Amino acid sequence: MRLYVIRHGKAHPAPSGHTDDLRPLTDRGWRQARWLGRSLAADQPPLLLLHSPILRAVETASAIAESIDCPAAVEPMLATGRRPSDVLEVVRRNASVGVLALVGHNPHFEDFTGLMCQGIGASARLRTGEMAVLECSPAAEPGKARLLELRRLDESD
Repeated sequence: MRLYVIRHGKAHPAPSGHTDDLRPLTDRGWRQARWLGRSLAADQPPLLLLHSPILRAVETASAIAESIDCPAAVEPMLATGRRPSDVLEVVRRNASVGVLALVGHNPHFEDFTGLMCQGIGASARLRTGEMAVLECSPAAEPGKARLLELRRLDESD
């Protein structure tokens, strides 16, 4: 199966006294997300797009969905504060789709990517607005996936 692990686009800092969950994307974050959508549309588009319920991930998924024709849905197990094992459960539950995109957060997205490609305890760096393209079996066995590439809009940061 093809798996796109996407960290949300660049978001504004949380204003003093406000929750981190309500941080919207910056203009740069919107550009990153739209670029990822176009990148997916030109490649092998996902057949399902699942995203965290946190605002910056919702906005990222919305911008990606503008360029691809697939259903998008909130997946609470992709929210902040989750574990790589939660992401693995989501992937296994949706493996029959064949091409799946996930939009969420660090550190569990980095840890999940490392787990899938290198095994327990490994991590892979995912910057905001970056996508890891993985290939794995439908069983989604840790340590057996291949990291095909990392994609991110280059704005010279």
